[in-house]
Amino acid sequence: ALAGKPFDQLSGEAHGSVRSVLADDSRHLRNAALSRARTGLDAFTAQGTGAGFSVWADYQSRGAALQGDFNTAYTRYDGHQWLVGGDYQLENGLRIGLFGGSGRLDGNIGHRSSKFEVRNNSLGLHVGGRWNGFGVFAGYTHGKQDIDVKRTVNFAGFSAGLNSDYSAKTRQGFVEVGYLFGGERFQAEPYLQYADVRVKTDGFKEMGSSPAALGAVGQSNDLKVTTGGVRASLNLAGSQQEETWLSLRAGLGYRHASGDLSAASLQSFNGSPAFTVLGAPVAKKATVADLGVAARLSARSLLEVGYSGQYADEGNDHGAHARFTFKF
Repeated sequence: ALAGKPFDQLSGEAHGSVRSVLADDSRHLRNAALSRARTGLDAFTAQGTGAGFSVWADYQSRGAALQGDFNTAYTRYDGHQWLVGGDYQLENGLRIGLFGGSGRLDGNIGHRSSKFEVRNNSLGLHVGGRWNGFGVFAGYTHGKQDIDVKRTVNFAGFSAGLNSDYSAKTRQGFVEVGYLFGGERFQAEPYLQYADVRVKTDGFKEMGSSPAALGAVGQSNDLKVTTGGVRASLNLAGSQQEETWLSLRAGLGYRHASGDLSAASLQSFNGSPAFTVLGAPVAKKATVADLGVAARLSARSLLEVGYSGQYADEGNDHGAHARFTFKF
């Protein structure tokens, strides 16, 4: 164990774990896009009837961890993100929209004496429609990340502080199908969702003249995520009201991931042969859950507050968001 600690500190495992984090964290942007694609097409997010243009702003906050395994360390991270967008609902019920935003993640890998910071800017589009209860929703997002990794190597009379700055791109395409049951007061929707998430990092060279400094070429990983579950909403109205003013929602599902669960990082010390180090793995199987409240503040404004969770042996993710929508 004592011999292993220097190798763990030298390994640069953090660079692979950052890519795992980017792939896993992509769910928050994906969920926001699909939620907007469904807006106005169920009782939970209904804002009157007919075509119209809407603008919205969404603030997200989350805390998560990848547990690591026999070969990788526990990785803890938290973050926040702002999103703003606009979408238009056609007379036939089809909704199309664009959005963008920025955010930040901060992570710590204590057993590898490593920290990282990720600043993110994203753009995305979504489209969705519902016909006789059957809904199809899809979207695509493109994000650019600026990554700062700091490592400390400290053992047996040797000490070095190392840091690197490099960029990444995270792209994902996704589609969801579902069928909505129920009436104005209660609705349920079983759904199936698929996403293809691709993360690509640029090459880097850690700063400093230390022999422990690492370099790497550009690398990528591909994660495929399938989720199935059911959502249900209860839509409340006062005794003298025809329209729902407050809606409650809950959802439960199962998520399966395949592909590059552990992001591999090919790197080398100056003048040495390259070697591969794996980052902390993304959970292969997870339970997902969400809770939400939607309040119609006026005929044109909607406030949503929600929680989303992902639970697995390999790590948990807890997120909260608040979204305000105004329909013209």
